[in-house]
Amino acid sequence: MSNAANTSHPGSPTTSRESAPQDTMPRNSLVGNEGHNDSFLRGGAEANPALDGLGGQMAQDKVPGRKDHRDRAPETGLGEKGHAGDLNGFTAFLAKELTQILRTQRLLIVAVVFLLLGLMNAPLAKFTPEILELAGGSELASLGIILPEPTAFEAWAQFFSNVGQMGVLTILLVCGSALSGERKQGTLVLPLTKGLGRVGVVLVKFLGTSLLWTAGFLVAVFSSIIYTIMLFPGESVDNLVLGLASFWLFGEFLIALIPLSSTLVKGSMGGLVLPGGLLFLMLVLGSFPDLFFYSPMQLFNNGISVMSGESLDKLLVPALVAVGIALAALVAAVIRFRRVEL
Repeated sequence: MSNAANTSHPGSPTTSRESAPQDTMPRNSLVGNEGHNDSFLRGGAEANPALDGLGGQMAQDKVPGRKDHRDRAPETGLGEKGHAGDLNGFTAFLAKELTQILRTQRLLIVAVVFLLLGLMNAPLAKFTPEILELAGGSELASLGIILPEPTAFEAWAQFFSNVGQMGVLTILLVCGSALSGERKQGTLVLPLTKGLGRVGVVLVKFLGTSLLWTAGFLVAVFSSIIYTIMLFPGESVDNLVLGLASFWLFGEFLIALIPLSSTLVKGSMGGLVLPGGLLFLMLVLGSFPDLFFYSPMQLFNNGISVMSGESLDKLLVPALVAVGIALAALVAAVIRFRRVEL
């Protein structure tokens, strides 16, 4: 009876415990949750077409070496979130740049240097002739050299000399690494992934340096005005504002070259190469009057001439050339920066 009970008829279902062993291990432990999800999506796509796109997107995300579009830095524009996002990202990065200028004490250094340069102009113009008289007045008189009376114009000519040398050099040294330094350290990746485009990075770096130059320039101007009024009361200088504006524009011209130089030359101080090289070239062009007429350095030289009463037309051509080169340098910096790996 027991043997008959254990015998199964052909075609009948097997009920014995000695039949083929059952797979007791969960399927997820064999193929993993990820494979189970993929098979579910592929099977459900036939019944629901909306799942087909979801499965395709998940498959794309798992392709080795393929980056999600949210992780890619924008290549054009100020940002990637529309006009409101562009403005917010640009404003935030500009605030970060100004905060960094304060934190690294660049503003303090520039303010102190330009303050000293502004304070020394009027005293040098006022007391230099007296010092020379005391040092060797009789010898100068025997040679027929008569020292002129110092005037307020001499004080502002001294301003152009001091700020034009030490002031411009200070700005270039302090801000020459504004873009190239961060590019070398790799700190520009974060704002790019947060939605700020490379155009915005270049403009922010230019604006930050421009504001620093403007602040230092104004500190030197107002300190020089105060001392000039004290030492030369009642005297005035013609076209002072226009002469100072032309000098300020010359500084802006040099600053606009820093971003392009930073993208072309590697190294933390790569931003100094192009402004320094162009300054040297303009000094060489001084030996060729026909070419030097178009040089942006004429903004500096003719600024003094305009204050002495010469024609204002001397500033027009150098100003147009300086603005044109500055805009072209900024555009070239953006184009170059888009191709630079960070």
